[in-house]
Amino acid sequence: QVNASAPQMAELISHLCEQGRESEAARQALASGAWIWLPDDATPGQRSGAPQRRGRSSDGFRFGEASSLVSGRFHTLAQCVQWDPSCILDNSQYQAAELVAIGRSCGKRCTSTFYDESVCSSLAALGVRPNPGLADYLTMLTTAAQQPGAASEAALAAAYRIFEVFASHEWWLSSSAEIRLAHGSAEAEEGDALAAAVSEALGEKQAASMGAEGAQALFFVRRGLQAQLREARVFPTADGGWATLAELFYYVPAPIRRGELARLEPWTQTSLSHVVLCRPSAVQLSEESERALELLFKTVLQMRPLQLAVREAVLIDEEPEADAVEASASVWLFAASGVLQRWAVNLDAEEQDELAAKLRSMRLLEVPQLAVCLEVQAPDGSVLERAPGSPRAAYLDRDAYLQSKAGEGGGEATPMTLYFTSKCLVEGAHEEVAAELLTVIPQTANAQVQTALLVLTYVLEFCWEWSGSAAELEEEIFKRGDRRWQKQSAIPEGAVPWVQLSLGHERLGAERRESEMQLAIEREAALLAAATASSSPPMGPSTADADGAEPPGVAEAALDDVLLGTIDKMKELMVSRASGSAGAAGPPLGHGLGSTAFSSPPPGAAPPSNGAVAPGGSDGAVGPYDGQLDIGGGFGTGGGAGVAGVAALHGVDIGELHRGDCESSNGRGQAGASAFAEGS
Repeated sequence: QVNASAPQMAELISHLCEQGRESEAARQALASGAWIWLPDDATPGQRSGAPQRRGRSSDGFRFGEASSLVSGRFHTLAQCVQWDPSCILDNSQYQAAELVAIGRSCGKRCTSTFYDESVCSSLAALGVRPNPGLADYLTMLTTAAQQPGAASEAALAAAYRIFEVFASHEWWLSSSAEIRLAHGSAEAEEGDALAAAVSEALGEKQAASMGAEGAQALFFVRRGLQAQLREARVFPTADGGWATLAELFYYVPAPIRRGELARLEPWTQTSLSHVVLCRPSAVQLSEESERALELLFKTVLQMRPLQLAVREAVLIDEEPEADAVEASASVWLFAASGVLQRWAVNLDAEEQDELAAKLRSMRLLEVPQLAVCLEVQAPDGSVLERAPGSPRAAYLDRDAYLQSKAGEGGGEATPMTLYFTSKCLVEGAHEEVAAELLTVIPQTANAQVQTALLVLTYVLEFCWEWSGSAAELEEEIFKRGDRRWQKQSAIPEGAVPWVQLSLGHERLGAERRESEMQLAIEREAALLAAATASSSPPMGPSTADADGAEPPGVAEAALDDVLLGTIDKMKELMVSRASGSAGAAGPPLGHGLGSTAFSSPPPGAAPPSNGAVAPGGSDGAVGPYDGQLDIGGGFGTGGGAGVAGVAALHGVDIGELHRGDCESSNGRGQAGASAFAEGS
């Protein structure tokens, strides 16, 4: 330790550098000796202004002027660097003592803090390196991360300053040769082989934009940094701890852009311990520094942004009772795709083709209950953490579709699934379904999203309980008219609908499985039997006809001619349907198809004490039997159907079957029968 003045030592160092340039013996002696004197600390008069990022002459001292003596030490050429781009080394006047200690831990000193540019240049000619190397910065990072307790502000500041250096093109160029010798195979990677390796690693576009020298520098720096940092616990995480590069999965850019699923609020240490931030709350960084950090994490260390790992997950408590319905068999999806086809006439051809493909790939699935939550996935696809879910009436799951489109191979895309609950049917949540369908439109058309939402809501409300034919529905969707969606531009002449509605029967409301029809007939027989038992004395066992076609539990002797005639007609219809229409039934249709489900009385339910039978839901009520059939309720939106509904389903007009004899005990029988026959 020697007390001296910086101006005097600057003159001595300049003289020795001159001797080293003129004499090889002097040069060899200076290469190994400790002869560069540096003060232990920067004094207030030595620099003016904030720490600088380049070695420059200081305005604080003047040669030839009297200077006070300060304590200092002599150092070798290997222990010095010209300048530190992180501004950690030898800036004790402008930063905390803890940060100074972190810088000094690497064993290097910065000459530009104390001497002018001419002295620094002379030292560089003798072998002083331009700036700290990768090993020096790793030592600083390790020292910062080993501070006891939670990560301090000084430790975080040191880490982020060093990370910013790692993202610097200038540091890549100045350090790539050293890193290449330490971590590369210089002998095997030369010429065309090296160029091919660089192009493969960086991509042809990026390699071309950086130039040959810059691309090679990034190639070797990336290799060296990933190798050195993989097991080094030097990255501050979002939960306040430290992690290795192998433990870090994601980074969060700054600022978080609108619409990105990268918010930190839902997550705990389980996920945040694998995340590094470009904008830490404890350290004030400039926008330039934040962009540099994102460049380091994304381009050099090849991390993924957190938003790519956060996805919306569908939570279903119970398995759905029905299978998913394809777009070509759903009234909802057909109507929605037709309206969007008209709305999209102003999009370019590529965007129209993409939108059409998405709509054709949709399918509809009803679930008992539906909730949607956010979850974080690890790179291997496992779930790191799942946030609490929120209930939904409808949700379009696009994740599998997008992943299949992003994958290689060009195979068929995985369908999207539009989940919905009974809330959409009971409460008419048209806008919620419309909003989910609109998530497939191109981002370039976001300015028109309100118009699309409006027309979609109207058309879904219109066709929610559609029971007409497929041709009638197609005409309503694509024709010009007074309805709100019909005022949009028509599709070009000769264009075909993006989604083709293919059904097994002419009328959508009549689409039923054979088993469902049989259940409806058995239900009518049970209702008649219950009414007979409540109003007539017990009868002896009925004698079945030769064909054994008598519905079980119905005594013909207790029924009047009107009911017997009705039942005989329905028997004939069923026999005719079974023999003439066998195999003609199409695929079963789910919700969104304008179809109507039959309701059945609860199994084992006893009739009320007054003899009335309540079949459940809003079906036709059957009162005490008095020889007249009571036909009530509705067919379609009202739930199940009475005899009139079943007869109308087969095209039989109840009015022709004893219209004058069928009177309703509640005033709705004749009108209901006529309405059902006409509506079907």
